[in-house]
Amino acid sequence: MIHNVQSGAQGDYRDLGNEAGASKNLSEGFAEMYAQKMNKSIDEVKELMDATTWYNAKQAKEAGLVDEIMFESTPMMVASDDLLLSDEAVSKINALMQNDKESTMNIEINPEQMESIKNLIDEKIAAVKAEFEANNSADKPLKNQLFKFGGIK
Repeated sequence: MIHNVQSGAQGDYRDLGNEAGASKNLSEGFAEMYAQKMNKSIDEVKELMDATTWYNAKQAKEAGLVDEIMFESTPMMVASDDLLLSDEAVSKINALMQNDKESTMNIEINPEQMESIKNLIDEKIAAVKAEFEANNSADKPLKNQLFKFGGIK
């Protein structure tokens, strides 16, 4: 499934607007990455994300979202309240774990994506600084000042 970034926020209209802007920027960054991986235009990918598009394994591979399908055999249906994996699945997972004990995840970020991330961080820092300065001036009595401890206002 691909979809736009989802988040939660609280606060006044300014806080919600900032969160909406950050979510939109992150969604656009993901759209750029998906477009590159799927060999599609950014606008095509944004439409897919706006529609919350679901893929099964075969469709995801055809779309270019995945490189390979781990388990191509027909799944066996069983009546159980526990998660059951086939012997093939267990063997493949064990083999992958043995082969990947020292592997790491490498994520490539192009300069435009890095700049977008930097801008988002700068925006968040500026918003926090502005909120602090607006609510903690020397001319306000102590009882009206805003203090944050561990994320609690």
